[in-house]
Amino acid sequence: MIIIDLAFLLIIIPWRMIPLARSRDRSAVGWTLGAIGAYIATSIVVSLVYAMIQSFGAFHLGWSVETMLLGIRIARIIGIICSIAAFDLLRRRLAAKTPPSSQSL
Repeated sequence: MIIIDLAFLLIIIPWRMIPLARSRDRSAVGWTLGAIGAYIATSIVVSLVYAMIQSFGAFHLGWSVETMLLGIRIARIIGIICSIAAFDLLRRRLAAKTPPSSQSL
């Protein structure tokens, strides 16, 4: 799972955001860092939500260790999916901005 995160953070996000930002005459570094931030923040939020669910399940429902390990894997997959969705929403927002008009002198 870490390989997927690293591939997105170091390769896919910059590869998709930099040309799009440059074509819209926006800051390529700013939009790329914003997309990376959205990816990481979404992953953290999903992890925190699962941690609350896991603690509730362990204390009140008596979940076993095997159940919690399976839940961690499922939460990680959901986190990656949500992070990709957050990145894609930010990419679509940038793509919706109008490119600068070329004015002839």
